[in-house]
Amino acid sequence: MKELVIVKKYYNFNINTQRLKSKMEEAVKKLPERQKEILKYRKIMNKSLRETAKIFGISAERVRQLEYNACKKLKVTLLNLKKKNYANI
Repeated sequence: MKELVIVKKYYNFNINTQRLKSKMEEAVKKLPERQKEILKYRKIMNKSLRETAKIFGISAERVRQLEYNACKKLKVTLLNLKKKNYANI
């Protein structure tokens, strides 16, 4: 019986993480192209602010601002998703 509960919990967790991943992909697609590229270089390719700034031909401060704004938009999307999930309980 315990095994069934564990499997059920894992299954629900797996569904929720898949839905979260899907929602995050949607949110990233909605970002302006430049913000998507900045996030790619900073978070996926692990480039520094200066390296990213050089690639884009902008200041490191501007890269920081674009990254911050993109992360803020993604955070709002996640918070809205969380609120919707609680509303459905």
